[in-house]
Amino acid sequence: MARNNPVLAFSIVGAAFLAVGVGWCVVDRLDRQEVALLQQEGAIGTARVISYEDTGSAQNGKPRLRFRFEIQPEDGGAPVQVETTLVVTAMEAPRLQVGSLRKVRYLPRDPEVLRLLD
Repeated sequence: MARNNPVLAFSIVGAAFLAVGVGWCVVDRLDRQEVALLQQEGAIGTARVISYEDTGSAQNGKPRLRFRFEIQPEDGGAPVQVETTLVVTAMEAPRLQVGSLRKVRYLPRDPEVLRLLD
């Protein structure tokens, strides 16, 4: 049916693109400027989950959690304590338990701006 109806086909493709785009933005919650800064000035480190708690809010049915991370910079600098909120999917939850280690890119001057890399 979509083959015979170009508007319907466009709508289906657009909806799929929107769903993927929204999912990406929700988890990262970074704007374009922050993403660009991460690429230019970001440092790599290993983040250890120190704690997390429910904020009481959700986005698209997924809980928004407040995390405390300790980031050990890859270059050997002093560890950095960070508190930030993330929307956590069911697939990500097991990888974000207390004590879990995740590779991150973060801004040294504003460590709350971070992106999980693995």
